[in-house]
Amino acid sequence: MNSVRGNESKRSENSVDIVIPSYNEHAVVALCVERIFDSFKNTDFDYTVIVILDGPDEEALVALTELNSNRIKVMQLETNHGKGAALRSGIQISEARYVAFIDADLDIHPDAIRVGLELLLSSNMVVGAYGSKVHPESDVTYPATRRLMSFVFRLFLRVVLQLNVTDSQTGLKVFRSAELKEVLNESSEDGYLFDLEIMMLLSRRKHRLIPIPITLDYQFNSSVKVSTALKIARQGFALRHKIR
Repeated sequence: MNSVRGNESKRSENSVDIVIPSYNEHAVVALCVERIFDSFKNTDFDYTVIVILDGPDEEALVALTELNSNRIKVMQLETNHGKGAALRSGIQISEARYVAFIDADLDIHPDAIRVGLELLLSSNMVVGAYGSKVHPESDVTYPATRRLMSFVFRLFLRVVLQLNVTDSQTGLKVFRSAELKEVLNESSEDGYLFDLEIMMLLSRRKHRLIPIPITLDYQFNSSVKVSTALKIARQGFALRHKIR
């Protein structure tokens, strides 16, 4: 695991680490980071972007280094382990009060991270905020097939897993670091189910998770296909029994 840059300053009470898992996203990951910079440039947040390269990606390393920012920390895993493993690696090195996740594929605008942070700052009762495509204030451009997949998966969450969230798989979330790290050692999922597992573990502890609106412009390069969704659903059954 290699680190090429980090922010070593003492973190403040409004600090947040934004973790980006990246697997072969060298064409867009630097642009994703730049969008985060633009979103946070006029705020008071003490933020660092942690990019976890899930396997060797020299193009991404070069592009991220060329941004020449002390707000970036890049870690490269020696081999591909999965989205969950990448996120777990980012959480483990975070020293901020809040931790956010966002996918590298440019589907979701990072402004929603600030919305989640403001929500958590305003209420001690809320532990996590998650991007929801069905939030009434969300602006979503989405193919009909993906809308259907999302609808079916929401039913699965509510009826089968009995999880009171409206959207577990949208790739933007914000958590209080303390509560997130409390359940991190209980997590074992290394793939797409990591987000779902974390939300189930937090919900089991009666922590409150709140949906937030997102702006989503589907880029048609997502790796989540029908076969992936079915696999997630099958694994969800096993996850439910494990966590119970």
